[in-house]
Amino acid sequence: MITRDNLEYILRDIDKDTLTKVMNGNKDFVKVESHVFNIGGYTTIEECDYSEELEKEIQENGNLFCEKEGLLQLFDEVGIKYEEI
Repeated sequence: MITRDNLEYILRDIDKDTLTKVMNGNKDFVKVESHVFNIGGYTTIEECDYSEELEKEIQENGNLFCEKEGLLQLFDEVGIKYEEI
């Protein structure tokens, strides 16, 4: 689950090449998912088209669904420059 407390860690965990590919893609929205296991975890990001059902499913599972611009704002709010990733 992505929370205010772990947001910075989640954003820093996104693979730089994947993030660049997603941000340069032609879709307007992204889904960021945190996968947590007993021995650790990882973060995935994918670009996607808007779908109310998809947004609801992602958010009900504790993950993040937003416009690309919103994701950049989250990076800024936690003090991460997009170029640092």
